[in-house]
Amino acid sequence: MFQKLDRELTIKDEMGKSLIALNVCAMAIKYLIEDMMRNVTDRVTSCIEIKDVHWVLTVPAIWTDAAKQFMREAAVEAGLSTGNLTIALEPEAASIFCRHLSVDTAVCGGDISIAKMLAGTKYMVLGAGGGTIDITVHEVVSENSVKEIQAASGGGWGGILVDEAFENLLIDLVGKKAYDTFKRTETEDWLDLWRDFEVKKRAISPEKSARVNMKFPLSFGNTFENITKTNLLDAIECSKYSEDIQFCGDKIKFSASLFKNFFELSVQKNSRSCEVVVKR
Repeated sequence: MFQKLDRELTIKDEMGKSLIALNVCAMAIKYLIEDMMRNVTDRVTSCIEIKDVHWVLTVPAIWTDAAKQFMREAAVEAGLSTGNLTIALEPEAASIFCRHLSVDTAVCGGDISIAKMLAGTKYMVLGAGGGTIDITVHEVVSENSVKEIQAASGGGWGGILVDEAFENLLIDLVGKKAYDTFKRTETEDWLDLWRDFEVKKRAISPEKSARVNMKFPLSFGNTFENITKTNLLDAIECSKYSEDIQFCGDKIKFSASLFKNFFELSVQKNSRSCEVVVKR
């Protein structure tokens, strides 16, 4: 989508309603501005206004110049002035941030401080976000600056692929008609299901072996049974997921292996991209 952003572009929400993309981005930025200013007001006695702050808006490194300009216009619509606004690439912002902290990482069995990297040191920055993945290679120029030595690469295989894998499993489990009906008629429960998945998604680890428990809305099972005239528990017991999915009251339990499989495609794409960058 971000290869052809313009002021007239529309995007659809989860229910298929079309909205002007520029307005959506502007509202999101405005919310963040207002939230930040509330926190500042609560903690600082002197009066600080929006115009007193220099705002930095970060964007993925793989975005086009047109997409970056689009975000600048959205920020202006949200109430920022161009004189107090900088559009920064996410990997560069992350590098500078890390160099100003005592962040330790293990390299070849030892501990080094990113903040103490010497001039000439080269390192890869992997920015794994919800939508895009940015892979860049930087070189330390001086204590306070870095330069990009390989053009940014990556693509739209961040957390969104994990979400798609989970949604595909739900559709495979109950059928698209039942899933879409549940989403449309029991929207609050549908949102609760996805909020719980987001929490569990962030907590998973490669070492996890115990089952992953999630809240499962009873309305989901009821929707399935009303449409198919089949008990959901019976349907699962006869499916390929019989060993990996269990129900207990309003809880659904996934085997650790099945839950980790939601990450497989995203991990594969990221691993391959990193290998390509390293070989350049």
